[in-house]
Amino acid sequence: MGLTKTCQTRLMGGVALWVLTFTGSAYAQDGAFEDSATPLQRIVVGTGVDKVAIDTPQAVTVLDQDAIDAQQARTIGDVFKEIPGVMPIGSNSVFGESINIRGIGENLSSDETRIILQVDGVNKFFEQYRMGSFFSDPELYKQVEVLRGPASSTLYGSGAMGGVVTFTTKDASDFLDPGDKFGGRLKTSWDSNGNGWLGSAIVAAEPIENAEILGALNYRKSQDLADGQGNDIDDSDFDSINGLIKGRYTFGANNDQSVLCKLSALDQR
Repeated sequence: MGLTKTCQTRLMGGVALWVLTFTGSAYAQDGAFEDSATPLQRIVVGTGVDKVAIDTPQAVTVLDQDAIDAQQARTIGDVFKEIPGVMPIGSNSVFGESINIRGIGENLSSDETRIILQVDGVNKFFEQYRMGSFFSDPELYKQVEVLRGPASSTLYGSGAMGGVVTFTTKDASDFLDPGDKFGGRLKTSWDSNGNGWLGSAIVAAEPIENAEILGALNYRKSQDLADGQGNDIDDSDFDSINGLIKGRYTFGANNDQSVLCKLSALDQR
């Protein structure tokens, strides 16, 4: 077990603003809240048609940005630790991880013929020979969807016998308020177990209407983790740097079409 502390600031219009968020309960009088607001459920987009998660007949779990932030994940595998039926397999560090869904999935082959991994709707394949099928950092993503079981093959073909995992990367618009041309975020965190830390910087811009650009750079470093008895876990240390450059242009009568260009890089050791 370890303690994680996170501090972040958001840049808007070129000015750094420190934001403190307080969580509490608010009570409306005479039912005013019920009359003026309608709570919305989590939406699933990876099932072919956008729909409310609870109304989806498939076994699906959706982690939005708030859920991912609450995880304080060090690796991609940490993102799945509370999703039923899903287990990350591989090393204790960030050095190549693969996914096991309901018993389907193994470390070396990564079962890319039975579990589909997608990033922004594009299938991912082997990135390095026999070293897991997914090399990335959780800081790059704002949503993760997991479809479990063979029903996924109806939409994705026979390659989805075990299930489908869909990652959605952050967009510049996530850090821009309406009318802003420039924004961003700075974030850092420290882990007591392993003495690990994270430094993350995101810059977002919309130079012209409907055209947005995002640049993200993350650096993580950690020593070996310790188990419950205080013994070091071998090979759990790592040093990782990754980045993402993403551009999107939206067009159409209702801005319902877009062209996306993305470049990502990762160095792990």
